[in-house]
Amino acid sequence: MSHEPSAETRDRILDAAEQAFSEHGLAGARVAAIASSADVNKAMLYYYFGSKDGLYTAVLERMADSIVAMADRAMMASDAPPEQRLFQFVEGYRDLLSTKPRFLRIVIRELLADGGKLVPLFLARAPHILGAFWQCVREGQAAGTINPDLDFRVVMPVLLAPYIMFNVGSTVLKG
Repeated sequence: MSHEPSAETRDRILDAAEQAFSEHGLAGARVAAIASSADVNKAMLYYYFGSKDGLYTAVLERMADSIVAMADRAMMASDAPPEQRLFQFVEGYRDLLSTKPRFLRIVIRELLADGGKLVPLFLARAPHILGAFWQCVREGQAAGTINPDLDFRVVMPVLLAPYIMFNVGSTVLKG
């Protein structure tokens, strides 16, 4: 019997943990329930992730990797005009939220807790993303396609806020 980690088992555990953390937060999620949902025993979960905190960190890392991959596809299309790269970024973010609705619930829970884990994970993986985004805004402002009076640092929250609010609202309105 092989004791090598299985990518399929690891993903199943991460999927179950993502569901539990999105519904109950880190403190409220139970390792036994996550293991049962993933169809593994608790020992297997600890074998893969070491602890509940290690599992939570792995969920956040997977989320950060998805966000970075989406942002890279949008922002690193250097031959596209700045407003098109921004549009691709916003559309990519919208698509990510619509295909992975648990992400936003985890992000909101994380930010309400203290935000101390997700932001550093994201920045460690993609320090270039914010710089590329802000450079794109500056290029658009210089070209006259983006309002030059806007502080470039507020453009990302302004562009993403409608999608965040829609997704938050849709989870409240579901019966």
